[in-house]
Amino acid sequence: MEILGYQDNSLTAAAPLAEAAKTVNLKFNALAAAASIVDVGADFRLTKRFTFGPEFWYSQSHIGFVDTGYAALARGNFMITGQSFESGMYVSAYAGYAAATISSYQIWNTDGTLLNGNASAGNSGTLMGAMVGYQWVWNTGFNFNVGAGYAMSSFDVVNLNGADGNTAASLTGNTTGGGLLGGFKAEISVGFIL
Repeated sequence: MEILGYQDNSLTAAAPLAEAAKTVNLKFNALAAAASIVDVGADFRLTKRFTFGPEFWYSQSHIGFVDTGYAALARGNFMITGQSFESGMYVSAYAGYAAATISSYQIWNTDGTLLNGNASAGNSGTLMGAMVGYQWVWNTGFNFNVGAGYAMSSFDVVNLNGADGNTAASLTGNTTGGGLLGGFKAEISVGFIL
């Protein structure tokens, strides 16, 4: 850029550097939030078509019992069409640690008597899944992703037993937390590329 006869190239060189510096996408799954699940993550650009980063899920419901689930995952995204942080179709794979608990301060036994005191049970293990979707990216860095897939956890049943030994409540690793840990997965996420 020339200013009063002086050539200053530092201003014209800044634009490509700012674009190249965009290496992370911070995102939030709005569809999960509608189901009382917090699902946040960060995608770091590793190559033109591949991103990798952490993702965290947390859910708690209070329908008769306190049902809690959480997961800490590593997620990789490969762009089938387009490039990282551009509009296009993607496929994702993720794996990590997941846990589920069920608890209650008042457990009713199957014979109708109240179990005194607090009762809880839990289980944990690995969680793996895959997803395919499409992302739209605007020049501002705002992006919108829609995807669907399936996940499986390595543990099966979490039982909460009453004083009589009978099961008072039961959750499976693939349905607990409102489907947090396993089963069909969908994302409608919004993000911003920094």
